[in-house]
Amino acid sequence: MNSIPSMEKQFTKKLVEIIEANFNNEQFGVSELASQMGMSRATLHRKVKATTGKTISQFINEVRLNASKQLLTNRSGTVSEVAYLVGFGSSTYFIKCFRDHFGYSPGEVLKENFHPVETPKETVYLKKKKMPRYLKIGIPLVLVFLVFLYITFLNKDASTFDAPSPSTSNQAALNLYLQGMNLMDVYSGSQNPEHFMEAKKKYEEAIRLDSTFGDACSQLANIYLSFIPFSEQTNKGYDYIDSGRIYIEKAEHFGVGDTDYLLKTKSIYYQQILDYEEALRILELIWKDKKKDYIYHYERGNHGFYMRDYRATIEHLITYLHLKPKRTMPDYDRLLKLTMIFSRAGFQNEAMEFAYRQFELINDSMKYRNWYPRIVYECGNIEETISFYEKAYNNNEFGTTVFNKLLEMYMLTGEADKGLKLLPEYLEYNKKLSSGMLPNHLLGYYHWLNNEEVLAKEHFRNEIRRWEYFCEVNNSQESLTNFITIAACYSMLNNKKGIIEGLKKLEQKTSIPFLVILKLKKSPLFDNFRNDEDFIKIKSKIDDKYYREQRTIQEFLEEYPVEITFNRDGVIQILPN
Repeated sequence: MNSIPSMEKQFTKKLVEIIEANFNNEQFGVSELASQMGMSRATLHRKVKATTGKTISQFINEVRLNASKQLLTNRSGTVSEVAYLVGFGSSTYFIKCFRDHFGYSPGEVLKENFHPVETPKETVYLKKKKMPRYLKIGIPLVLVFLVFLYITFLNKDASTFDAPSPSTSNQAALNLYLQGMNLMDVYSGSQNPEHFMEAKKKYEEAIRLDSTFGDACSQLANIYLSFIPFSEQTNKGYDYIDSGRIYIEKAEHFGVGDTDYLLKTKSIYYQQILDYEEALRILELIWKDKKKDYIYHYERGNHGFYMRDYRATIEHLITYLHLKPKRTMPDYDRLLKLTMIFSRAGFQNEAMEFAYRQFELINDSMKYRNWYPRIVYECGNIEETISFYEKAYNNNEFGTTVFNKLLEMYMLTGEADKGLKLLPEYLEYNKKLSSGMLPNHLLGYYHWLNNEEVLAKEHFRNEIRRWEYFCEVNNSQESLTNFITIAACYSMLNNKKGIIEGLKKLEQKTSIPFLVILKLKKSPLFDNFRNDEDFIKIKSKIDDKYYREQRTIQEFLEEYPVEITFNRDGVIQILPN
């Protein structure tokens, strides 16, 4: 402090005086301090950083903590009372900040004969006494035993310890932030989008109170990148990327308490813009000097999912489930991703198992019921798919999905006559929809069977335009199967260049869905090129890629088998009668 010039001393002294005068003001934070100093927030931020080496929020907290220590030393109140006196609304948060700053709890200061540990000014040499042999052996054994008890019986998630302090000194902003965190915890169990949208409002309100609240910006970035896109039914994920990026930049500029969380969010941003190499580099940077425990596999599995890498997703998320502490609830999102990946990879029993575990976690029978037809369809179980949708149709559960799935399954099984009988009813149903008739390659196929060539070609061309645009701007799981739809439409239009280019794009993907293998093998949409040499060659490459990955997944499951606990009869009971 002696090295600070007198003007800077005066500046620091004024800061401290203003902060101390506002201990009882819960709304006091960075904006209020800047206003009373007669500066803009940006100018104050730069000057405080240059003078003290700290952010404004850190400096305010330090002043509060130093004052609290003095009050505790003078026995001016209990821990809770002192916390309130210096401007902390939460005594729990105060205790954590105090321990982080001083290295001991505020409660210890109140104890009789308390003396903080200080480095001695001179070394006093004592006569060395020989330690008895039984102590040399016994003390390490006792320590090992205590560590064992701690790990075995407490078994707590490592992430619950030493949680970084949020980067704000504004108590009202902090309270809103903590409310947002609680709502995100609720969402993890409920999967109700209203909860994370309510959390989003809390973070936005917190930022309105403290515009330099970096951790709130970090949380908002993650909501824009990881939650809102997947709650939309119209594949608008890319619409939110820029919002996520802007909040990441704000969090980096103002600083955050939880650096790891910001880095994870930044990794997700790079996943979304398809820069997987940079996303993985950031993720590995977080874990560079840490033990790669179940949380690491949790995050690596998530990265594999975004890469559409079935093998990596399954390996890391199954390892996460094996390593996680028994008392830690499985994360719903990981169960969802395992269900999707096993389904797309063609592992029906494993996919149904994780759909059932989702049901056990959130007790939503409708979601569980909806998984069954999707899984049997993606795993190529044509018989069960037809059975399900015929039951739905016979129960008058009409809908675009019911008609489309029946038309497609009848096409794959060579029962197109059944599809032709269904076609007039489907067309009539579509007329009643406010959205009108969307381009549909299946309708194109059945119009082609009815010798309605002009109408059929119109469907195929419009379907190509629709899905080529979708695949260009969207890297969702669905986009993989849409490449096969594009290729099928080009095939029906006798466009060899289009079909080969479409299949080459698909072959370059990290993983191939089983549904692609099934359609290439059975769909009559590809009959125009069945004997074409180039088609045979690219189809063979796609088949080899799929079966090669399937073998590696199977080998992994032999080492880490998935216990099948779901009751198949229970699934059937909730299907249409």
